[in-house]
Amino acid sequence: LILSGEAEQLEQIAEVVAQIDVQMEDGSNVPKIIKLEYALASEIQPQLEELFKQQRRGRGGTGVIQPVIVANDATNALIVRAGAAAYNAIELTVAQLDNEEAQNAGIRIVRVSPGVNVTDMATMLEESFNAGPRQQGGGRGGQRAQQVTITPDTRTNVLILAGAPALYDDIEATIRALEQMGPQGGKVTRIIRTKDADVNEIKGVLDDLIEDNTGSRRSGSSGRARGSGRRR
Repeated sequence: LILSGEAEQLEQIAEVVAQIDVQMEDGSNVPKIIKLEYALASEIQPQLEELFKQQRRGRGGTGVIQPVIVANDATNALIVRAGAAAYNAIELTVAQLDNEEAQNAGIRIVRVSPGVNVTDMATMLEESFNAGPRQQGGGRGGQRAQQVTITPDTRTNVLILAGAPALYDDIEATIRALEQMGPQGGKVTRIIRTKDADVNEIKGVLDDLIEDNTGSRRSGSSGRARGSGRRR
């Protein structure tokens, strides 16, 4: 490469070349550029690398080739060297993250326990947290609450949160609560948002109802068993 230009630009180009000019395990040689519209390249790049690192660790370090991903904030683009499958996965993930909600907002990756369907969980969490109450003011009906985009990655079983960082802790706490419930045969999980009542008070009432209902069933079963004995 013979370059001519300002010293600062040439130094930046030299750094990019040094990062790209590495031997790939699968022989990939052609770097490609993915341009971003909203999200910042230097914020997405480490998250994408972490996804492949987690996927590789999950498979014992075999079968997953770590791609080369270089962020260039000057053009707000990612320079990628990867195999066809990995590149397609990167391009798809970037398309999901490069939206208005991701602009000026950090991204958080939340690892989910094996066996949990991250696609269903992402849909459920988005529907719940994006259906929050409207804020006061801001015209007719008030303004919408902060929105969040939750992208599932089935290869690594993680959820990628983008949009409103203020919601991240609550979303992760909900994920951990759903994990503790665990998969139950023939049963489903549902999130119900409350508008005015305190959720802890409602939980206490529901716990009492469930306990009373369970006790009644046990009592009824015991009574039926004793009655059957008398008929005999």
